[in-house]
Amino acid sequence: MSTELEALLTRLVSESLQSALRAEGLEIDIAVRGDLSEDELLDALKRILDNHNQREKHVQRLVMLGTASAGLVHEVRNMLTAGKGYAQLGLRARNLDKTVGYFELIDQETSKAIDSLTMMLALSRNRPVHREPFDICEILRRTDRATRHQLELHNVALQTICPESEVLAFGSGPEIEQTVINLILNAQQAMTDGGKVVVKVSAEEAQTSISVSDDGPGIPRNARDQIFNPFYTTKKSGTGLGLSICKRIAEEHGGDLEFESEAGQGTTFTLTLPVHSEEVSEP
Repeated sequence: MSTELEALLTRLVSESLQSALRAEGLEIDIAVRGDLSEDELLDALKRILDNHNQREKHVQRLVMLGTASAGLVHEVRNMLTAGKGYAQLGLRARNLDKTVGYFELIDQETSKAIDSLTMMLALSRNRPVHREPFDICEILRRTDRATRHQLELHNVALQTICPESEVLAFGSGPEIEQTVINLILNAQQAMTDGGKVVVKVSAEEAQTSISVSDDGPGIPRNARDQIFNPFYTTKKSGTGLGLSICKRIAEEHGGDLEFESEAGQGTTFTLTLPVHSEEVSEP
């Protein structure tokens, strides 16, 4: 290929990239010259792709929040309607014990409404995650202490398996702790006749995984594609926001939350996180 033709093609590519960058809202100067390097072209393409992916995620987030908001209105309306009904019954009751019982039901419904609103706020927040190294095993020791009594009340045993040495991950320790607590309590709620929950850490070179397994009935096949959708739940009580928030926290940390389930054999949720290394730094 002649030098003139090579320069012409490079110029055309450069001009096309400049137009694409402007269309993406990126003011990045690409010199239009015959000796534009391959690295410069690849860097410009990468910036276009990164910006496009960020926009696509933003649109998906808006769609998800719109769906969640509609669900929240329905959920809270039901809770307030129930609370109002119990209040009316309490006003008519002639028996003090019945009146107290209705007030307890009102308290339960208002607590559920507050929980729904709190989780919706967590789902809609848009702030950077404060990241720092933390020991996953220390996090799991805390989640064990926080949930063991609750599980014992429902005749569910809890086993936490961790290496003796530190397993360092990079992210927000408190958010990962709350995520694991949610997964443990979800597992307990899946077992109506008692059972066992096993929390286990597996460390690999590039990532660390935390698995939460139960020996409950498993997730119905027709529910598996929707299990992370906001407000979708297979439980009689609950908002359906817990797993969608857990999934989002995992993705914000550069990890993921997946599950495997088999009818009659139980379910395992696996949270993966990038390991901490000296090269990783706060963005």
